[in-house]
Amino acid sequence: LLDGFPRSPENAHDLVELCGVPELALHLDCDDTILLERIIGRGRKGQETGHARADDNFDTALQRLRTYHKYHQPTIQWLREQHVPIVNLDCSGSPDNVWDQLLAIGRLMRPAAQHKLNEDRLDDRDNDEVPFVL
Repeated sequence: LLDGFPRSPENAHDLVELCGVPELALHLDCDDTILLERIIGRGRKGQETGHARADDNFDTALQRLRTYHKYHQPTIQWLREQHVPIVNLDCSGSPDNVWDQLLAIGRLMRPAAQHKLNEDRLDDRDNDEVPFVL
């Protein structure tokens, strides 16, 4: 899982060159206003607790959103052209709701990942070896 990556078609191309085509892309979609409210809220809470992040401010958040909107559609399109399945998650709900969606995706992916692991091990094993999956 690469948070916020790829950020551009060039990043996506480099990712595929280095690691191969991803089996899945998660597109976490959220309204800009909600994102800004969350970032500003996290910044306030960080200041109160003494754990502030330098980038939790309106100007930095706005710049990040501008960059996102500039590169988002071309990056998604490039991933589609590479036949990467894209799962869209609505992240405008509560953080608990978003987390529940991510857990559900993980539960759905586990059997597919184990099946792929078994296939890979079957391809690589000697005739007397038995595949083992945790």
